[in-house]
Amino acid sequence: MHLNPRPSRCCCNIQQSFWLLSSFSSSLYYSARQRNCTCRTKAGFGRDVHVTDRSWLSPKQDVAERSRSLLKNSAAKKIKAEIVSALPLLTKEIIDELMPNKDGIEVVKLATRALVYFHVPTKTPLFFDSDGRNNLFPTVYALWRVGQLASTTPGAAAAAAAGGGATAAGTEAGRCCPPLVVHPPVSKFLLNGADVMLPGVVVRDLASVDYVMGERRCVMSSGNPEPYAVGEMIKDREGVVHGGMTGKGMKVVHCYLDYLWQMGSQTLPNEGFRPDGVYRLPSAGTPISNQEELVDDGEVADDWEDLSDPAAAAGAAGGGGSGGGSDEKPAAAVEGLGLDGVSLEDPMGEGEEQEQEAVEVVSERLYAAFLNGLKKSLKDAQLPMLVSTFYSSVLLPSRPPGTSIDVKKTSYRKISNFLQEMEGRGLVTLEVTKGVQSLVGVNRAHPDLRAFKATTVTAAAQAAADAAALAAAEAGGGGATAAATAAAGDGETSLKAFELFKLSHNIKKMLGSDAASARGKFGEYLTPAEARDVLFGYIRAEGLDHPTNKSLVVLNGPLCDNLYKPMNKKAARVEYPTEAKKAELPRRFLDRLQLHHAILLPGNPHPFVGRGGIPSVSIEVEKRQGNRHATKVRGLEAYGIDPSTLGRQVQKRFACSTAAQPAPGTNGKYQELMLQGHLASELEDLLSEEMGIPRRFLTTGFSKGAKPRKAR
Repeated sequence: MHLNPRPSRCCCNIQQSFWLLSSFSSSLYYSARQRNCTCRTKAGFGRDVHVTDRSWLSPKQDVAERSRSLLKNSAAKKIKAEIVSALPLLTKEIIDELMPNKDGIEVVKLATRALVYFHVPTKTPLFFDSDGRNNLFPTVYALWRVGQLASTTPGAAAAAAAGGGATAAGTEAGRCCPPLVVHPPVSKFLLNGADVMLPGVVVRDLASVDYVMGERRCVMSSGNPEPYAVGEMIKDREGVVHGGMTGKGMKVVHCYLDYLWQMGSQTLPNEGFRPDGVYRLPSAGTPISNQEELVDDGEVADDWEDLSDPAAAAGAAGGGGSGGGSDEKPAAAVEGLGLDGVSLEDPMGEGEEQEQEAVEVVSERLYAAFLNGLKKSLKDAQLPMLVSTFYSSVLLPSRPPGTSIDVKKTSYRKISNFLQEMEGRGLVTLEVTKGVQSLVGVNRAHPDLRAFKATTVTAAAQAAADAAALAAAEAGGGGATAAATAAAGDGETSLKAFELFKLSHNIKKMLGSDAASARGKFGEYLTPAEARDVLFGYIRAEGLDHPTNKSLVVLNGPLCDNLYKPMNKKAARVEYPTEAKKAELPRRFLDRLQLHHAILLPGNPHPFVGRGGIPSVSIEVEKRQGNRHATKVRGLEAYGIDPSTLGRQVQKRFACSTAAQPAPGTNGKYQELMLQGHLASELEDLLSEEMGIPRRFLTTGFSKGAKPRKAR
C-alpha cells in the first residue's frame, strides 16, 4: 500500500508564520488553509477531521491574544446572521438586544485560532468560534443574558415553542440552545475538564430523549435554572435508545470557571455557583451548605458512574455503603411479599425525596429477586457457587420481567455488601478463598424465605418484556426500527464471546459410561456452569461428600490424579491430599479441560467455536519515515468482520487511505487491514462501541518508535 507522504514544507508552518504578518498575509493564511492540507490535526496525516476541543480554554494552554479589532457594520451583521443560523432557537430580536448595532462588536483572535466576540460597552464575551471555522457557540454570559431578555422579548417565546428542545427544566436558558439537565454532583467533574456522561443526565424515560448529533446544548444542574456549560452532542436518539443511557453524550467546549469565563466580568447568576461545583438553589429543596456531602463523600466522588445517577447521589447523601439496608426485616414484613408486589417502573426524580424513594424501590426489587432466585432457581447441588456467577445466572434472571436491577442504585452499592447483609440475617452462608467470595449454603428454613411467594420467571418472558420495553421506547420516533425490534422477539442484538470447555481423554476415562451423557447447550462443548455440574455429579455418584463437613470433598484416586497430578512429568513430586474444599475444585477441574471459545454474532443462533481462549483483535501502530504512522489491524475475521468492508467504512469516516492484504504467517487464510495515520484510539472506539467487540478483547501495541498519542 502506498502512503502519501507529508509535504516537506507543511502548510501549517506557513499558516503559523502568516499570523504575525499584515492584513495581506491574513488573506494568504486563509487561502493556504483552504488548500488540501495533510496535517490539519495531529491525529494523523491525510485527515480533515472536525474536532471541537476545549483545551484552548485551559489556563495551562497558550491563549495569548494575537489581535483585537472592531468589526465593521457589514461584518457585524454577517456574524450575527451566522450566530442565528448556528443557534436556531436564538431569534434576530434577541441577538439585536444582546449586541445592538450602535454598540459595536469587538473580535479577539487568540493564539489557538479561536475567535471571541465581545460586546464593546460591557466588555463581555458573548459568542466564540472555537477553531476559526464558523463553529459558533454562546458563552455562559450570553446564556444568562438571554434568560433575562427572553421574558421581555415576544419573539423568543415563539422560537422556544417552535424549537421543542427546551423543556420546563430548561427555563429561559433553553431559548438560546436546548438544555441538558444533570445531577449537581456531576458539575464537579465538568469543571475539571470532563465531558457529559449520559448516566449523569436526568431523563424521565428513553421515549422523551430528543438528542441530535452535533446539536449545541447547554448544561444545567438539577434544581438550578442557570446553565454553566455549553457543548455539542456526540450521540443521537437512536444511539441512546439502542445503547441505553451509557457512555459519553456531549462534548463540552466551554464551562464556567474556564479561561473564557475569566475573560469576562466573572459575575455569577446565583448563589448555587461555587468554586467546587454548581448546586441546587435553597428554594429547590436542599440548602447549599448541605450539598457538600454529595461532593465530599470520598466513595462517591471517586466514582463517575456513582455520581451520574440519582440513586447513587441519594445513597451518598444518606451515608452510602451497606449500612443503609442493615435493618433486619421481620417475617411479618415479608409475609405475602412476592414479585407481583414489586414496582415495574424505574423511578427517577429530581428531588432528594424522590431519589431516596428510587433507592428504596430498587433495593426492594433486589431483595425480592434474591429470595425468588433462592427459592426457584438455586439448588443445593449447585453449591458452592461464585458470587459473580450467582448474581448473573440466578439473581438477575429472577427479577420481575421488564425491569432492571442496578446494584449501584441500591443502598448496598455492591453485590458483596448485599450478600454480607443477607449472611448477617442468616439467609445464606459465604466463604472467602484467596479474596474470592463464594456462596456455600442456604438456610431454607429462614422465615423470610418460607414466607416469600416465589414466581417462575422464564428466559422467554424476560426477553419478551425487554423487547416490548424497547419497542415502546422507540414508538415515539423509532418507526420501522421499533417494529423490527418487536418482530425480533428474543433475538440477540449484540456480539457475545465466551469460553467453552471440552472433556479431555483422562477426564472421560474417570467418568466412564457417564462421559457420553456429559453434554450441554453446545453439545460436547460445555460452559463453566455445565462443567461444574459434571464434576459435582461425579462426586455425588461416587459418594465423595464429606460425612460431617459439607464444604469438603473426600478425594478418591481418579479424582485426585486428574485434579492434583502435575501435568509436567519432570515436575517435582508432590504430596497428594485426601480432602479438598468444594470451592476450589471447579477451578482445578476447568484447568484440566480443553479450552475453547465461542463467538455468537447478532442474528446468528449458531456460534463459531474455535480452539484456545477468546481471540483478540490486534491493533498495532508503526512509525514510518518522516514522522508518519501506519496502523495495522488483525483478527477481525473471528468476529465476523470483513477487513475490506471495514476498510471502506474507515476510509470514509477518517479520510485516510486503507488496504487489506494477507496477514503474515497465515498462508493467506486471514487478512490484515492497514490504515494511514495514527488511528489506534479511533479504531478502539469504532470496534467496541459500534461493532460490539468488548474492549478487553482489543490489544493495542506500538512498534518501530511509535508512541501512544497524547489525550486531547
